[in-house]
Amino acid sequence: GTLLNFIPGVTVDANGLANSPTMTFFTARGGSTNEGRMSINGMTVAASFNGGGVSSLAYDANNVDEVSVTVSGGLGDSEVGGPVMNLLPRSGGNTFKGQVFWNLAGSWSKGDNIDDQLRNLQTPITAGPGIIGAYDFNPSYGGPIKKDRLWFWGSYRKFATSQGVEGIFANKFALDPTHWNYSKDTSISARNVQGRDIMQGRITAQVTSKN
Repeated sequence: GTLLNFIPGVTVDANGLANSPTMTFFTARGGSTNEGRMSINGMTVAASFNGGGVSSLAYDANNVDEVSVTVSGGLGDSEVGGPVMNLLPRSGGNTFKGQVFWNLAGSWSKGDNIDDQLRNLQTPITAGPGIIGAYDFNPSYGGPIKKDRLWFWGSYRKFATSQGVEGIFANKFALDPTHWNYSKDTSISARNVQGRDIMQGRITAQVTSKN
């Protein structure tokens, strides 16, 4: 979604800059909101025409060799005339090499406008809707299986985002057998956690010496 916002002529829905995995719809030239298509290596990897061309699949944008966006005038490999975003995954070569991407955010890296007036409400607000914590860890590695003929590339990605939910609190008497009632614990606010574990493997080969 963030990459799509950079493309001239493409309109992205409100999920285009989401902090956690979500379905991001996009279109171009005032077309239907479900007209945009996501593909990997030219193959559509989401719902069919009526459902929209995206999904909540978390694409591994760190391990692609190329990202291309066709805004209009696509060929017959797409069933619509709208935009298509295609990811070309990275593949191994004759040299062993890899990379590691690591990202971390927490309460120390954000600001909010919570003040005493909000904390003293009947339903107090003690945390904003911002990120409580987030991380993204993504190592990858590749190289030759047989030089000049067969190569591999593999990657692993684990990430999660924890966001505050206003107005919902834990029960102070949770797991206390002497109490069967609810008492608001304002020291612990609810949170929404979303994340993914992604493992990928890719093998490429040169079948003949000429092609």
